[in-house]
Amino acid sequence: MNQTILVVDDEQPVRSLMVRILENGGYAVHEAERVAEARTMLAAKAFDLLLTDLNIPEESGEALIKYVHDNHPSFAVVVATGLDSLNQAASILELGVYGYILKPFNKSTILISVANALRHHALELKDISYREELESALASIMNNVPVGLALVAFGQMPTIVPAEFIDHDAVRPIAPEVGVTVEYG
Repeated sequence: MNQTILVVDDEQPVRSLMVRILENGGYAVHEAERVAEARTMLAAKAFDLLLTDLNIPEESGEALIKYVHDNHPSFAVVVATGLDSLNQAASILELGVYGYILKPFNKSTILISVANALRHHALELKDISYREELESALASIMNNVPVGLALVAFGQMPTIVPAEFIDHDAVRPIAPEVGVTVEYG
């Protein structure tokens, strides 16, 4: 594995334990004690995952999560915290966090949560890329439909046909999940 993780926790023994677990799991790991230090590191280096505590003096882990969500959407985020609060967990997960680990934790919990977060996030990024490629390809096709013809779907295959052969009452979207409908030239 050559994935890089940033661990942020104000408690040095906890941070060191997480770093050791992740390094033994094959990850490249960097660490920060404070949110300001983490922001500096995030600006200087690309990371695959942020593993952060929530209770950090001066600035909260939640503020860091929001910063990462807004400025580094390609990073996956996992929280490791001692706060066992359903409301807190729900609000954090709404920010796009992939895992919520309660302290004290064990090695397996950290490694499984991190691996799952990285895998899930990679699938989401791949899905976004696929959708963008699909939208671009369909837009290119639709921009090249000659005047008097229509792009319609027969079964699963989009096809160009003369517009006069279209039953306009029976027309439905070709790919509603990407916003593509029948277009006429």
